Amino acid sequence: MAENLLEWLALKANLAPVPLVHTQVYFVFSRAILSAFNLEIFETMKRGPQTLHTIATTAGLDQRALRSLLEVLVAAGYLRYHDERYSLTRLSRKWCLKDSASGVAPQQEFNRIAWQWMDHLDVFLKTGASVRFHESFGPVEWKLYMEGMECLARSFSKTAVAMAPDLSGASAMLDVGGAHGIYAAAFCEKYPSLKATILDLPEAVETGSLILKKYYNGNRIVYRKGDATRDDFGEQCYDLVFVANVIHHLSDAETKELAAKARKALRVGGYLIIHEYLAPEGQGHAEITAATLNLFFGLTSASGCRTEAEIRKLCESGELKFLKSSRFIGTNGYAQMVFSRQTTARIAGTRDSGPTTSSVSIQR
Repeated sequence: MAENLLEWLALKANLAPVPLVHTQVYFVFSRAILSAFNLEIFETMKRGPQTLHTIATTAGLDQRALRSLLEVLVAAGYLRYHDERYSLTRLSRKWCLKDSASGVAPQQEFNRIAWQWMDHLDVFLKTGASVRFHESFGPVEWKLYMEGMECLARSFSKTAVAMAPDLSGASAMLDVGGAHGIYAAAFCEKYPSLKATILDLPEAVETGSLILKKYYNGNRIVYRKGDATRDDFGEQCYDLVFVANVIHHLSDAETKELAAKARKALRVGGYLIIHEYLAPEGQGHAEITAATLNLFFGLTSASGCRTEAEIRKLCESGELKFLKSSRFIGTNGYAQMVFSRQTTARIAGTRDSGPTTSSVSIQR
C-alpha cells in the first residue's frame, strides 16, 4: 500500500489513517476500474498511444473528468503516459481487452451487479441471511454471470486437465454446474474416448450452450437441464464427476448429499474433482484475498469458503477417498481436490455405455 519510504515508515509507526485508505480510496479505485471497463476505455485505446482529447472524443466523454480517471489508471499500472499520450500496458492488454484470450471484461460487467449486493452486507452480518443471487436472476443477469464464469474457466481449464489424474480410456464425464462447457470441452479435447454430460439449471444452460459453441463443435457433449441439489446423477455410469465453483453455494447438508450422489454415479476407480477457493486452516491466518472472497461468498451464497479439511469431511465416505489437492498458481487459495471411488475389489460388469450423446444438444 505504501508508495514511498515515508509512507512505509508512517504505516509501520501507525501514523497513517489506514481505515480511510481502505474505504475512501479503495472503493473509489474499484469503481474507477469498473467504469473504465463499462465505458470501454481500454477498447478505445487498443489501436495505440492516444492523446486525452482523442480518447475523450472517441469514447464520448468529458475531457476534464476523463483526465482524472486516466490518472488513476496510470497510477495503478493499467496505462502508461509518455509524450502527452496514454497507452495500454502489458497488464491491460492481457486482462482488459475483449479479444484477449485472458480478458476479464465480461466478469467486470457482472461485478457492477455484484456491487449492489454489498448494500445487504450489514443485514447479512446481523441475521446471517445471504443474498442467494441465483434465485433473483433474470435473463440479463444470467447472461452476464455465465460470461463472467467463462472468463474464469478459460483461465483454469488447461491447468485443471493437466493436474487431473490420467483419464485415458474413460468414456463418460458429468460436469455439475458448468453450463459454459469449457471444462467439459477441455477434457474431451484431451481424451478422444470421453463423452460429457453437463448438468445445470435451465437458465444457465440457455446461455451456457451458446458459449460452448465458441470452444467446441463436436458431438461428444450434451446438456441436461436440472438441479444438482435435487436430481439423481445415476449409478456407476461416469468415470469423472467434475464440480467447479459449486459447493460454496451449498449448505453442508447439500454438499454432503452431492458428494454421495457423485460417489454413487462413479464407476469403480472413477474420480470426483472439486474446484473451490479454500479458506485458511485455523482462525487468524487468512490473507486478504481469501478472507474477502470468504465474506463475499457467505454474503451471496449458502456457505462461503471452506477449508480443505472441511471439504474432505463432507465429501469422503467409505468408498470415496481423498487423493490429492493442487493449488492454481497466482490464485491465493484456489484449489483442485481429487477424490476416487474405491472398493476392496473391482466389481466385474459394472461399466456401462454411460449417457448417450448426439451433438451439442439439450436434453429436456
